[in-house]
Amino acid sequence: MIRRIEIFVVAVFTVFFSLVPGLVCAFPSISNVDGIVANGSEITISGSGFGLSGPNVHVFADFDVQGASTGSSIPMQATVGEFEGYHRNPVYGTVGRSGSLSGSLKGNRLQSHFEPTTEVFVSYAIYAPRGSTFPQTHWSGTHTGLNSMGYLEDSSLGIYVGPSGVGSQAVGARVYNLTDGSSCLIQAHTRTEVHCQLTGGRNNIWNTGDSFTIYRDPEEFPRESFMKIAWLGDPANGLLDRTNDKVLFSFSSGISGTTGGNDLNRTSTNGLQIHRSDNHWWKFGEWMRLSFWIRADLHNPSTASGEEWAQPMVEGVMQQQFYRSENPTFAGGTYPYQFSGINWWGWSRPQPAETSFDLMFDDIYLAIGPNSAARIELGNAPVYADATKLAISTPDSWSDTRVTATIREGSFGVGEQVYLFVIDKDNNPSVGFGPLVFGSEATTRDIVAPPTVLRLMQL
Repeated sequence: MIRRIEIFVVAVFTVFFSLVPGLVCAFPSISNVDGIVANGSEITISGSGFGLSGPNVHVFADFDVQGASTGSSIPMQATVGEFEGYHRNPVYGTVGRSGSLSGSLKGNRLQSHFEPTTEVFVSYAIYAPRGSTFPQTHWSGTHTGLNSMGYLEDSSLGIYVGPSGVGSQAVGARVYNLTDGSSCLIQAHTRTEVHCQLTGGRNNIWNTGDSFTIYRDPEEFPRESFMKIAWLGDPANGLLDRTNDKVLFSFSSGISGTTGGNDLNRTSTNGLQIHRSDNHWWKFGEWMRLSFWIRADLHNPSTASGEEWAQPMVEGVMQQQFYRSENPTFAGGTYPYQFSGINWWGWSRPQPAETSFDLMFDDIYLAIGPNSAARIELGNAPVYADATKLAISTPDSWSDTRVTATIREGSFGVGEQVYLFVIDKDNNPSVGFGPLVFGSEATTRDIVAPPTVLRLMQL
């Protein structure tokens, strides 16, 4: 009876929208799923509106390689496809989202290079251990200035400052004069000087050779940009970090992130601003999934409006979505206006070895070219936007009415209730098909339609 009501509602809305000019109702629809919904199993999805072609998945890596162990080097071969390069020595990490291992990059990049394109879909999960100290939150050294000075001077300190020469990166952090036993909260600084009034020590002054340390509390964010988690660009046409580059994403402060780059979208008027609210896109000691879709205008990528979408999510807490379509993707960029590579762990400011920040990656997924946003996902809610756990599967074949895909578990475990989604090339999700039970045969016996099956596309 439920299935008949759902079909009737869809039919009524279809007729309604066909009679109302300017309104579009378009979304994929799933009618059946065959196969076992388990990690590594192939399923067949039947329905309509999936699109004539699926994505070109360049790489998918879940870091679960037989025989791998914590601390061993990560090979270039991935679960699907392969990485094309690396920097230093990326190794397997101790905490896994899917399976037991992850990529512990710790400033050591994995690199993907691909055929030039103006459209990409990127998704990955990251884990920051509790008590982490971020890059550019800890400095140490000795006072190289004169005796009896009222401020710290260290010619090799190197705190980040902007073009003005005065920064805010360390403002609010505490500097400790370890020799004098005094300390103070930093009020101002340059690259080599720190200004605040020492208290609590013997003399509360700086003398030549005094040892010091500066740090923010663990899990405290710096004031300014300090790392780029993934860095997209065009290494085929120049330096990745200077040619048609976008960061996916970078911290712009402790409460927000951005997808701007050195070449593209250098101001907030063009890049997406990802705002942090109550740990909805960042939480220490929990897996966070970050997904991005960028589609430039095919004919005029630097002058006509493109699309940009971001989806940060702390698993089990909340999903957020950010979308813009009013700005050219490659405005301010470099001809021939294209992407051709991405670095996982794009960049970070220098950090002392004793506080080295380890960010672990898992379930790296990269699709390139037309239809990049088309994908298969499992979620823990019947409406895609309500899901707080999502896992992307990898497609094996794709047509408008039939898709075969290999299930990837993400953070789902055997026995959990899941819903299956088909998302089309325009990033429109189907109604979730389910509930299904992860680890079991897919069945249509207890399919529950959500309260509404209507989805309006943004005009």
